[in-house]
Amino acid sequence: MKILQLEIQGVKRIRAAHIEPATGKPVILTGDNAQGKSSILDAIVEALQNKGLADPIQHGRTKGTIKICLGQNGEIEYEILRSITRKGSYLTVRDATGNKVQSPQKFLDDLIGAIAFDPHEFARIKDSKRRRELLMEITGLNLSTIDESIKAAEEKRKLAKKAKADAEATLKNTPAAPAGTPDEAPSFEAVTDEYQELQEKARERKRLMDDAEPLKASIAALEEQIAAKKAELKANEETLAATKWPTVEEIDAKRAEGVNLNAIADAVRAKHAHEAADLDYKAKLKAAAAAEKAVETTRAAREEAISNAKMPIEGLELADDDVLYNGVIFEQLSTAEQVRVSFAIAVAQNPTLRVALIREGALMNRESWGWMDELCASEDFQLWIEKFQEDPGDVGFHIEDGEIAYVDGKEIEKSAPEPEEDPETASDGAQESPQADSAPETSPLGGKAAASKEADEEDEAWW
Repeated sequence: MKILQLEIQGVKRIRAAHIEPATGKPVILTGDNAQGKSSILDAIVEALQNKGLADPIQHGRTKGTIKICLGQNGEIEYEILRSITRKGSYLTVRDATGNKVQSPQKFLDDLIGAIAFDPHEFARIKDSKRRRELLMEITGLNLSTIDESIKAAEEKRKLAKKAKADAEATLKNTPAAPAGTPDEAPSFEAVTDEYQELQEKARERKRLMDDAEPLKASIAALEEQIAAKKAELKANEETLAATKWPTVEEIDAKRAEGVNLNAIADAVRAKHAHEAADLDYKAKLKAAAAAEKAVETTRAAREEAISNAKMPIEGLELADDDVLYNGVIFEQLSTAEQVRVSFAIAVAQNPTLRVALIREGALMNRESWGWMDELCASEDFQLWIEKFQEDPGDVGFHIEDGEIAYVDGKEIEKSAPEPEEDPETASDGAQESPQADSAPETSPLGGKAAASKEADEEDEAWW
């Protein structure tokens, strides 16, 4: 649906205005500053969205009314009447049969796409993340699950990297065993037993040798014991001769072997610790690589989802925290580029009410106008454009002193002010608006602004 008729009385700077847009053409509102161009767009927004304009009633009046007829192909489907008094704003919506629509404001909200109705809303969003989220909503792109997977994968990667670093530090602080270190430490028990046996034999030998000398010394004094002592000596000598006694070198060698066994045991323990640290490091390294791969996989899935999303305009893309157009972040785009992107997003919303308001038409270049005109025609959108212009042009509604003075360059006779309805008689109900003054047979433009319906027979572009 589009706006087929617009009537405004006593709203902001507009005293009286009646517009019936020409089919297939944008509605261009021109005029000098403070003449009422913005007031017409503000009145449309107030009628449809009840934005709560500050001081909406024209100075000197006690009431303002806005009537909008919505429809398609010249057939009116809904009539919207917004009446504003000092007490408040009242809304009535009727369908083509004249029946009231229940919950009229909700009905209008459902018709209107917030960005589609006013594309500048997107350009005015200062929070880059919110701008990005809105574009994702419009394109139907939901990255929350993927983003959660990325967050989880990155957390696992963080833990895996820390575990790898800890394992690597442990490996570096665990010295490697010398070459040839056996896998198992030798047994100390057998060597210890042999060592103790040798020590015992050495002590026994020393004892026997110590006993021999006193025996020899006592032979002379103990003649009667000589025979016994000789026999004992002979026995000792035979024992000495028969027994293989360890040498000092053998004892020292066995002691050195025991010391060497301690070194071997230490080396074995060091080898096992190094091998364990190496295995742990390799496991942590593998886990870290798997975590890195998981992050890469989830990010690739995210990029694929973004690349598969159908953007409203070529060159538009999602950055991590903002929206880019041709590689430039949104806030750094020119005003014309911002409006172009915003309008493409407005069209992508595909609202039931296919109306868009452009408030900065004077800042648009010829290329942007042409592109927007083509998009409106292809997408069946109706544009209402405010454009600063001191003198009336060949195209559009030129506003002077709160009234439409020229339509497509032709001067229109201004109407006399209409009497106001007593605002005290207006209904206080939020859904039942006071009855607006009925439109005269002849509008303030004469013949219901018939000039706006005439096709422009010239070849010059409307912008």
